[in-house]
Amino acid sequence: IILSLFYCTQVYSSSREKATNLLRCLAKEEQNIHENNHGGPLYKLNQKIINQVVLLNSIQLKATWIMKICHTQSSPTLVLMEGFLTEGPQIFELPEPSALSEYAITMATLKHFDRVIRQLTLDHLATIQSQMPTANCLEGEIPSLSAMYEDYRYIRKYLTKDKLLGPKRAKKIFSHIRDVDRLEKKCKKKKKKITKL
Repeated sequence: IILSLFYCTQVYSSSREKATNLLRCLAKEEQNIHENNHGGPLYKLNQKIINQVVLLNSIQLKATWIMKICHTQSSPTLVLMEGFLTEGPQIFELPEPSALSEYAITMATLKHFDRVIRQLTLDHLATIQSQMPTANCLEGEIPSLSAMYEDYRYIRKYLTKDKLLGPKRAKKIFSHIRDVDRLEKKCKKKKKKITKL
């Protein structure tokens, strides 16, 4: 009995530590953004993701993903979102399907998380675009984004979520939005060329 209690305590402590580590990474990013007076789309997105991670409660990321997120040179928030959109629930420690009740609750929670992440991605893209110097800046720089918007406008009701924003498309889009400043500079150059004509 004592050994069982010790094991349960260790597992619970490990889960809490993983959750704390992830939240600490996201909170550190929030602090860095604030201290550098960056603000903008990423700051708002980071806050929303922190809230969503808190709501995940006892569902924990795999240790390898915590390492990827917490040691990235990019944004931990964006790495988490891209990881989920490209790998799905597999980035989390999932209970065995034989544990019917726990498995059902976990998958239902992650299904909601999936919907939120997809909507936050669209909202984040729209917010970035609103701060760009030209109207179609992002679509011009990110071909995958242009294709996604076309699908969304005309045939979204016929598409599954993975067809609209599947792993390949998500990976391409996130590879571009990691560096918003670079995108903005490229769009400014194009705007100057158009103005000179």
